[in-house]
Amino acid sequence: MDEDASNEIDDSPSTSDEIKSCFASISCQTDEDPNKTVIDKLRKRIDDLEQDLKETKEKLNLQQQNKDISSCINKENDRFNNGNSKKKVKELIATFEETLQQNGTHHDGVIKENSERESSLEAKISELRSLWEEEKQNEMNKLKAEIQVKYDQEMVELNEMENVRRKQFAENLKRITTEQKQQEIEDAKQTLQRQHQQELDEIRNVFEQKRREFEESTNNLQRRHVASVNELRAVFEQRRRRELEETKSGLVRCHDMEVNELRGAMSREREKVISELKREHERVLRDTVRDAKRKQWCCNCQQEASYPCCWNTSYCSRHCQHVHWQQHRLHCSRNLVYVPGARAANNMAKL
Repeated sequence: MDEDASNEIDDSPSTSDEIKSCFASISCQTDEDPNKTVIDKLRKRIDDLEQDLKETKEKLNLQQQNKDISSCINKENDRFNNGNSKKKVKELIATFEETLQQNGTHHDGVIKENSERESSLEAKISELRSLWEEEKQNEMNKLKAEIQVKYDQEMVELNEMENVRRKQFAENLKRITTEQKQQEIEDAKQTLQRQHQQELDEIRNVFEQKRREFEESTNNLQRRHVASVNELRAVFEQRRRRELEETKSGLVRCHDMEVNELRGAMSREREKVISELKREHERVLRDTVRDAKRKQWCCNCQQEASYPCCWNTSYCSRHCQHVHWQQHRLHCSRNLVYVPGARAANNMAKL
């Protein structure tokens, strides 16, 4: 479930749109270092994703607690069903039967009275059991309802926090992009105004110089000059637009290459760490198995043995040896069974 949650967080369309808008806003910046801003924003996004993963783990822990509570309640029910109530009823029935056998002959009234007592006892026990089961069921339902309410509240809070975080992120991105665009437009206006003013000054000087010399051709010169100015302006705008598009595409390609390199490096590092952990785990497992095979174990209690008896039998203490001797003496290679009297006792004491 953690992997599914992380995949849902990573593959959501809103996050991909946010990353694309982030790259678009970064590509427009020329004064600051683009690589540094990309890395900072990627780190920030990774921190947000890690926080989301922690929240999903907390949800899973709550679900596991619900399962543990239900299992405990089922165990208590089973313990009551298999507990002392049935044993007490059986003991009462056994005592009634023993009293009947000891007293010998009894009339039918006593038998009926005993049977009525047994039925009343069984009815009381069944009533108590039903009451206990109802109380347990009510408590279990209350616990489940409280846990469900807490879980729903936490889910609602988490969703609200996520929505607020996404809205803040989108608003910040919009604000940054709008400010950058306004700054670029103002800079472009100022440059165009300066260039236009320079061109107008040049035109005015030319007209002032030529007006005296060529008064008859002033109209033609004005038309030609206006046409040339418009043509130059169109060429200038086209050239400037083409240069901006080339720089923007180059920056986008550079950012894409850097992001791909970072992703490849992260995947390689993760695979390297996983392989190292696997090798370390296999080495520790081999060492533990080898150490376990080197030790000897007690034939009676399966603990670590320090007193050998014969080629394949060892014990942790004399008590275990004496307890296990009745089984081991038939197979012992030291043949202690055939030593008579005091010699056998001495050999047992030596062991």
